[in-house]
Amino acid sequence: MKFLIVDDSKAMRRIMQKTLRSAGYVDHEYRESADGREALDLVDAWQPDLVLTDWHMPEMDGLALLKAVRSRGGRTKIGLVTTERSEAKIKEAVGAGAAFVVTKPFTVASLQKEVMQVLDGDGVSPAERAMRLLPDLALVQDTFSKLFSLETEVTVEAPGPLQVMPFVVAMYSNGDTARLDRLAVCDLKAACYLGSALTQVHPSVSFQAFRSKTLPQALFDNMHEVMNVCAGLFYNAGAYPDARLRAVHLITQPNARLSRLMADPTLLRLDLTVQVEGYGSGRTLWVVL
Repeated sequence: MKFLIVDDSKAMRRIMQKTLRSAGYVDHEYRESADGREALDLVDAWQPDLVLTDWHMPEMDGLALLKAVRSRGGRTKIGLVTTERSEAKIKEAVGAGAAFVVTKPFTVASLQKEVMQVLDGDGVSPAERAMRLLPDLALVQDTFSKLFSLETEVTVEAPGPLQVMPFVVAMYSNGDTARLDRLAVCDLKAACYLGSALTQVHPSVSFQAFRSKTLPQALFDNMHEVMNVCAGLFYNAGAYPDARLRAVHLITQPNARLSRLMADPTLLRLDLTVQVEGYGSGRTLWVVL
């Protein structure tokens, strides 16, 4: 998938790209442009799947860019991300063929929602649509923030093996079925810091646990509760309406099956880093089996 980001502010271009990556659009191509006229040449030459453009820019504004692309018969989807709030102006943009109009300031969730609606069913691979079965990033962020009563930051990472054992592995199924459908795996850092943050255990306890490569029973019990709450992250009204935690295990030795899963390039997965205020950050892996 190819994204073209158009804004006369370099900082805003970076923010939009970072927001798209945080929304799950990690392994995609990105290009940038500072004005509409340059962007129009890029649309002709590069043929992006989606253009995210500001409205008010020098040389050629976002609405003029939209109309120019449409006048040439281009099929590239164009969404405006703008401070423009005039209802009449927004109607004009939609009437001219804008796929959506998102007002600044925007959130990961608001931009993700519009982008997914535009791309769904139109050149999107089955694997990308299936990503909707994984936890929603904004929901993970909101759940963790409320659960720990501390500032947390959740970011998407490139898929890769978790390095620091032992791991906490949570297993989920749909309703009363015995078949396991989902897994959540936390490395030792995530287990120590999330487990400590749940009941605000003194940071020295979690740091000592990490240094000794162990997970005390109290922190494991806390992680069991965290993973139970996380069952709700897998909720999907159509495909997975009743996610339930079935078991939580502490994996202290290399596990062949888990290693195969983490190395499988076809696996539907979401890799996240969670930073918890006052403790630290750890890696988590969310898997659809």
